[in-house]
Amino acid sequence: MDAQRTVEVSSEVLIQRIDAIVQELQELRRLVSSQSQPQEAPSDIVSQLAGCLGQGSWDEYEDDIELERFAS
Repeated sequence: MDAQRTVEVSSEVLIQRIDAIVQELQELRRLVSSQSQPQEAPSDIVSQLAGCLGQGSWDEYEDDIELERFAS
């Protein structure tokens, strides 16, 4: 990322802003942690990956996809 500095900001101001962001993130983490219910983890990698795809069935996915079109 090539960002040009247009305004000089003191180190103290940056550190104060970072501290505020860290505090906000910690509060958000606590909120999310308190709302999430532990789920039983799938026992194998296939189930984990299928779970990442969504709630559909395997019949919804293309099994004859043309993988060659993604090759460079």
